[in-house]
Amino acid sequence: MIDICNVLVLNFSQTDMSITIDLATVPGLPESLRRRAQRFVKHDQTILLYGFPLTSSYSTRRMNEISPPPELSKSELSGSEPGNQETGSTLGEQIIDLEDHLTELCSAIWPEDLIGLDSGDFEDDSEYNFVLVLARLPAINQQLELPNDETLKKLKEILAKDGIDSEPGWFLKANLYD
Repeated sequence: MIDICNVLVLNFSQTDMSITIDLATVPGLPESLRRRAQRFVKHDQTILLYGFPLTSSYSTRRMNEISPPPELSKSELSGSEPGNQETGSTLGEQIIDLEDHLTELCSAIWPEDLIGLDSGDFEDDSEYNFVLVLARLPAINQQLELPNDETLKKLKEILAKDGIDSEPGWFLKANLYD
């Protein structure tokens, strides 16, 4: 575990609180990502995600298995009749259900309050759409906790059984301009 004080510098004044991140101290952060992330450090929001990237095909398949989308009639598909949201899960519900599923898989060996699902900025690589998040910067609980080698090995084994074979790493959070 890395004390967040080595990574973040909190600046307080009577009117404002800001967070400055020293990205040079983030373990395993590639230089190219460090440069891209540096543009956003003044926004006081989650900038970097550490975890496993999820392919679009995995995410779609698992969401449809866990909570099937609504079935639409031919007239609904053509747009001539409004859809009935009562017959299945909306995309938002599917994403929440996928996050719950992944949290359940990983929570036996990684703190549940650190696990999440977020959209990552994968640059030109459209193969991925989400990150199974294990850590964030700035950190939620003021401690930057990264899994050790043994924990990562166990997580990889668990996730491989569920169809995830990607390697963990640091990713820029998507939608930082919003």
